[in-house]
Amino acid sequence: MADVIKPYKRIEDDIYKVARAELLAGLKQCTTYNHHIFKLMYSPKNVDLPLEQVVELVKPEQLSWAIEQIRRTIELNEGGKDG
Repeated sequence: MADVIKPYKRIEDDIYKVARAELLAGLKQCTTYNHHIFKLMYSPKNVDLPLEQVVELVKPEQLSWAIEQIRRTIELNEGGKDG
């Protein structure tokens, strides 16, 4: 049974890598203030970490929501508001 699960685990890991890459790409479109807020939300005990490390700390079950938050923030920033 474990041999059957291994390929799915690799696929799941690949999906998380893609999601983290998308999240980081979105963050690079955000302001320094947005980065600070993101760090407060996802690494509140160590906001001095680089964004790349904070993205790696985001739990898999939080990735989808984090990506959605960043998308909305980018839209707000493009509309002239600070997200």
